[in-house]
Amino acid sequence: MFSGFWGWFLVVVIVAVIFGAGKLPDLKVQAEEKLKLLASAAEKGKKELEAKINEAKKKREENKEENKDEEPAWFKAYREQQDARFAALEGEKTSSLRKSKLESLLKDTGTFGNRTLKSFSKMNFENDEEFEQFLSEVEEDLKAYNQERADAGLSTLGTPPAAGTGKPDKEIELLTDAEIDSIVNNF
Repeated sequence: MFSGFWGWFLVVVIVAVIFGAGKLPDLKVQAEEKLKLLASAAEKGKKELEAKINEAKKKREENKEENKDEEPAWFKAYREQQDARFAALEGEKTSSLRKSKLESLLKDTGTFGNRTLKSFSKMNFENDEEFEQFLSEVEEDLKAYNQERADAGLSTLGTPPAAGTGKPDKEIELLTDAEIDSIVNNF
């Protein structure tokens, strides 16, 4: 019901009444000593609590200063997701642009072009210089392939067959003068 000073005061008064007034000064001294001990303990606890509060405040301020430049975790995750999407779109655009360059180079090249485009779809280039190097190598290969095709075409032409004969392997039979005269007379 009573606490603090009034509680102790009440205890002292009750004890004084019970034990007599003669012992009252001794009880008063003891009560004052206990009050001083309690007050010093309370003061010590208050100082410790204030020290812990100040330490927590300092840590919180340090964390605020450190995290001032950092972005929140949810925003960081969102930004990374958007960066990944942008990189994927950029990579797709670069890939389609490279493929269109290669297709324009290999237009109407037949199986050579189809085979090169098929192998291109499996390739991965680190940068534009690597792709340009690949493209120049394909140009050189295409020139060599076209030259081989042209050389092969010329070799199949060979020499023309002799005029008037359909079969160059057989010996040509010569007509005699009498046979020629009979043919002319029949006309």
